[in-house]
Amino acid sequence: MNLIKFTNFLDFKNKNNKPNKRMNKSFNSASLTRYLASFVLLVTSFLAYSQCNPKVMYNGNWSSTGVFCLGEILSFDANSPGYNSSTVWDFGDAGPGTSTQEKPSYSYATAGTYTVKYTGTGGAGTCTGTVTVIVRPSPEIHVRQLANDTQCFSGNNFCFRDSIVAPDGSIERLVMLFSDGTKVDTTFAGGAGKLKIFDFCVTINDPDGGFFDMVVEAYDTSGCLTKYTFQDYIYIHPKLGIKFDNITPKPNPGCDSTLGVFLNTSLIALADIDSFVWDFGDGTIQRGSSTVNTQWWFGIDGKDTIKHMYTTNGTFNGTLYVSAYGCSETFTWKNAVTNFVVDPKIVSTPNPACVSDNPIEFSVTNFNTAGMSSFLWNFGDPPSGPANFDKDNFSPTAHGYGPGPWMISLRIQQGPCDVTIYDTIQVIGPISTIGVPFDQVAYNQTYQCLITDSVQMVNNSSYYQNDYNQLDEDSIVFYFDYSFDYNFDNTTGLTKFIVRKWKEDKNGNKILSADTFPKTDTLSVIGYKAYFDTAKDSIAVINGKDTVWQKYYYNATSYRGGINGRKRYAFNYIPPVGGKGVGTGDQTAIDPNLNVRDYNPNVWRV
Repeated sequence: MNLIKFTNFLDFKNKNNKPNKRMNKSFNSASLTRYLASFVLLVTSFLAYSQCNPKVMYNGNWSSTGVFCLGEILSFDANSPGYNSSTVWDFGDAGPGTSTQEKPSYSYATAGTYTVKYTGTGGAGTCTGTVTVIVRPSPEIHVRQLANDTQCFSGNNFCFRDSIVAPDGSIERLVMLFSDGTKVDTTFAGGAGKLKIFDFCVTINDPDGGFFDMVVEAYDTSGCLTKYTFQDYIYIHPKLGIKFDNITPKPNPGCDSTLGVFLNTSLIALADIDSFVWDFGDGTIQRGSSTVNTQWWFGIDGKDTIKHMYTTNGTFNGTLYVSAYGCSETFTWKNAVTNFVVDPKIVSTPNPACVSDNPIEFSVTNFNTAGMSSFLWNFGDPPSGPANFDKDNFSPTAHGYGPGPWMISLRIQQGPCDVTIYDTIQVIGPISTIGVPFDQVAYNQTYQCLITDSVQMVNNSSYYQNDYNQLDEDSIVFYFDYSFDYNFDNTTGLTKFIVRKWKEDKNGNKILSADTFPKTDTLSVIGYKAYFDTAKDSIAVINGKDTVWQKYYYNATSYRGGINGRKRYAFNYIPPVGGKGVGTGDQTAIDPNLNVRDYNPNVWRV
C-alpha cells in the first residue's frame, strides 16, 4: 500500500526548509508565468472588492446600513472610483426600484428591510456592492374638522380632531402649524400609545383673512416623523374693522341737550356692507345699508361725521353694528356723551289756598339731588325781607302769603346746569284787616276823654277771587293754539274776524300767523268751526257735536275764543341775579292745579 508522504518543512536536520533540486526545477519560466497571472488576478479581485463600496447617508454619516422611517428620502453614493462610468442601483422594492445615477435619492413606499444592490462599470472593470436599509413605518395622520371651515374673523374658533396611529412605537409628539404662525405643540411624556386621538382648537389672528394652510407633524418613539400639509384648509373673512372716534365738542357733559359727534373710521367699504345700525344709547336707533340711509355712514356732510342730539338725562354709550359677508362686528364707545336734564317740579300745598292755610309749603319732585352744588328759593315776596329767600331748606320749605297770585322761583346748580324753575300759587281772600300803617283810625278818634263821637274803624281787608269776576283780576290770561278774535277797530268803527295761530314758549305765547275774514264768516281750522253768535254775544266754537261759547275780553270791546285755551298768570317778576329764568318784565306761569278750580263765568257748554 502506497502511503502519502508529507514533507516536513520545519525539519531543519534534513534541510527540508531549503529548496532542493526538484523544487528548483518546478519553478521554470512557464510555471512562473502561470503563477504571476494567478497572482495578478487575485490582487485585481481584491482591489475590485475594496473599491466597489456603496453607501447610504445615515445619521449624518455614510454607512453600509441604516434604519429609516417610511416616507423619508434616502441619499445613496456609489463610493466606487473607477467603477462609476455606468451605474445601476436596484433598491430592492416593488416601486420604481432602480436608478442609473451615481448618487441617487430614493423613498420607500412600504416599510420593510431592503438590500440595495449597486453595480458599477468603469475603467477598472465591473464591481458589485450592497447596502442594507431598514424602513420602519411612520405615524399615520388622520385629521377631521369639528367646526365650519369658513368663519368670520370676529370670534373665529376652528376645532380639529387628529387621529394618529403609530404602527412601530408610540406617539410621542404632535405639532400643528398654521400659515399665520399659530402653533400647537404637544409632547406626551413616555408616549401616548399606538393610537392617539387629539382634539384642539385655534383662533386665527390675521385681520386680513383669506385661506390658511395647516401642517401636521407626528413623531413616534422609534424616531419616525410624518409631516403632512393641508393646503387652503380653512378660510377667514377679513376683519370688518368697525370703529369710530368720539369727537363730541365741549361741553360734554352738557345741560338740557348735548350734541354727540362721532367720526366713522371703519375700514370696510360701504359697498361691501349688508347692513349697519347706530345705537346712540338713548333709545334712538338709525339703520342703513350700502344703498339705504347712507348719510348715517358718510354723514350728512359727506365727511364721515355722524351727529345725534341727546335731550334726555343720563350717560350714554354709542354703538355701531355692521354686518357683511354674513359676519357681524360691533364697536362701542363707553360713556360717550353725558347730558344733564334738570327738570324738577315745584309742588305747592295747598294751592289754591285760603289765607288761613298759611304758611304754604313747597316741595320738589322729579329731581335727584346727587351732584347738586347749590340752590336758592325766592318766594316772590320782596317786602318780607330776608324771609323771601331760603338757601338752607331744599325740600320742603314754607312761606306765608297774603291774598293774590304769587310767583315762586327755585334756582338749582347741578353739574353744568344752572336752572331756575317757577311755580304759581293763588291765595284766595278775604283777609280781614282794620288798620295798616299810614291808614289807621283817625288820631282825634284814637284818644277820647268823653264819648263824643263814634270811632270810624278803617277797613283794610284784602279780597281776591271773591266777587265771581275773574276779568277784573288782570293777572289771569288765556293762551290758545288758535284764537278766533272778534276784533272791533276803534279808528274805523269796523269789526273783523281774525284767526291767529300761536306757539307757546318760555317767554309767552307768540303769534305765528294771522288771517282776517268778514265778521259774518264761519271759520274752519284743524277740524274746528267758529262764528260770532249775536244772540249770545259770544264766539261759538264747534268741535264735532260739542259747541262752546267763549267771550274773553282781550282789548276793550274785542272778544276772543279759541282752541285749547290754557289759563296763565302774568307777573312783573325779575329772576335772581345770575339765574336762567325766562327774563325780566311780564312773565307767565302755568296754573299747577287747574282742575281743582275751574270756575269760569264766561264759558257755557251744550
